[in-house]
Amino acid sequence: MNTSNTTRQNPITRRRWGQWALAATMGAGLAACGGGGGGSDEPPTLREAFDRLQPGMTKKQVYELTARTPVRSSTAHYQYEDGSEKLYVSFAPDSSTTSDNFLINDATWSIINGESITRGY
Repeated sequence: MNTSNTTRQNPITRRRWGQWALAATMGAGLAACGGGGGGSDEPPTLREAFDRLQPGMTKKQVYELTARTPVRSSTAHYQYEDGSEKLYVSFAPDSSTTSDNFLINDATWSIINGESITRGY
């Protein structure tokens, strides 16, 4: 007769505990990186878009960067408005090609009744 006072843990209980621990760790990891969805569905603010503008960008690239439709547009410019922010981007013909490609010329970001920044490209 075994009079040992040691208790054996049920292996099924240990396995179940391991599964829960793994699930909790994975859940915390996904929550820390935003769920793994690849980013926010929100477009960047107009200031963020302004800061990401680069020399040589085409009209299409600027449109994709801002992730919104301009409130006014023409061959030579896009104008965006969002709340109190405004972004005005002008374009000039690409002189290195004979195509109708237009490249960023300059941009102005501003807050209504406040700060304003202009950059040439």
